Amino acid sequence: MQILFIILAALGSAYFLYRKAVDPIAAAFGASILYFAPAFFGHIKFSKGYTEGGKYLGEYASTIHPAAYGCMIIVLMAVVSAAAIFDRIPVRHIRRLPGDRFTPSILALIIVVASIMSIRTVSTYYLCADKSITLTQIDSWYYWAAYALPLCLVSAVVLRQWVIAALCVLLLGADIFVGFRVNAAVCLVSLLILIGWMLFHGKRSALMFIGIVAIGGMSLFVVKTLAYNIKSIYAVTCIFDDAPHEIVIVGRSDSRAAVKQFARAFTLGSTYTDSILNSEPFVIQAILNETIAQQFRTPADYLGKQVLSAIPGGATIFGLSLGDVPLFSDLFKHKLFGDIPFGMASNPWAQAYAAGGYMLIAIFAAIYAGSVGALGYVFKASKGSLRALTLVISVWIAFYFHRNDVMTELGILKQTVYIAIAAVVLSTAISGGTTVFQKLASRRHRA
Repeated sequence: MQILFIILAALGSAYFLYRKAVDPIAAAFGASILYFAPAFFGHIKFSKGYTEGGKYLGEYASTIHPAAYGCMIIVLMAVVSAAAIFDRIPVRHIRRLPGDRFTPSILALIIVVASIMSIRTVSTYYLCADKSITLTQIDSWYYWAAYALPLCLVSAVVLRQWVIAALCVLLLGADIFVGFRVNAAVCLVSLLILIGWMLFHGKRSALMFIGIVAIGGMSLFVVKTLAYNIKSIYAVTCIFDDAPHEIVIVGRSDSRAAVKQFARAFTLGSTYTDSILNSEPFVIQAILNETIAQQFRTPADYLGKQVLSAIPGGATIFGLSLGDVPLFSDLFKHKLFGDIPFGMASNPWAQAYAAGGYMLIAIFAAIYAGSVGALGYVFKASKGSLRALTLVISVWIAFYFHRNDVMTELGILKQTVYIAIAAVVLSTAISGGTTVFQKLASRRHRA
């Protein structure tokens, strides 16, 4: 099965090189290859980390189950098929959104206001050395700022509003510093697609772009380790106090020791190799591997509740209590990886297999590839802010679907779409108001 997977991956790569088009569906194929990377090695191995007392827990190591290759093959075939189908649809250009030049400014305003409000409420907890503690303190203001950031940066680049783009880059650096790289990944992939859409013509340009993508992809793995070491220089130590049931800041880290640790990590070759071999794809595919190997199964009805929760007002309409709708990680973590202390994100393909086997994998893959293909069509047919907003939404699906629970992914998409719609509506209103004001001023001038 591994040989079949490698052959199909090679044929798929050849097809996308033959297309000479860098768009969301090509990104979906690239993301699939990236997250299925352990399949090329044939085994998965990563560190389980340490206990709170500092005891090393050893390593997880396993050979990839043959059925896991089958799941990956279904996904690759769905993505290639979607690309072939949507490539046959003639592109009919979509008119620019009215007032789209105001969209980056509105998104920047949302980010700045939400960031200020979040800093006021979360405060020093952003500097906690333990990211899991920071996550317990983060408020909704952070998520408004975080999901608006890629929309703002990409739309600013598309519309060449470089001051706003520079502001977004600074805020992105702050986001990475406090321990989050999700937005950096979404921004990087979105900008790479924009560059590739313009550059991917001819062998030299194609090879140059592939090199840029390879370097960018590798940097995402390494930056996590280096950012952690940089943050440790300024981090504070936060602990859970069982008595008052709250988080207490007990002191700052040793800055001198942290600087030495960062310098050592920066120059140590193992920092870079371990960043790849212990990277997210290996942890994510361990979930699929163990779900199949241990024949872990879940009821299918909770998936329906997860989907309904994404409908605006769905909790009220369908009488759902979101706290009662489990995430897939709530179901598998303690049964399959009870000895691993850190969070492992999720795997939608494992979630599908546990609830419905290969049939549900095929359904998930068709929805995944079809939605990215449809957004890719809009990307190619549109210009200005609509192209930018569509691109960011498609990247959230193309890349982040691979490591999220269905409900988590739908929640991210819902908030991102809300922000995008709000920016478009306000941009249109401002544009309309400006036009009316100019007409009135012109009439008064003539009178």
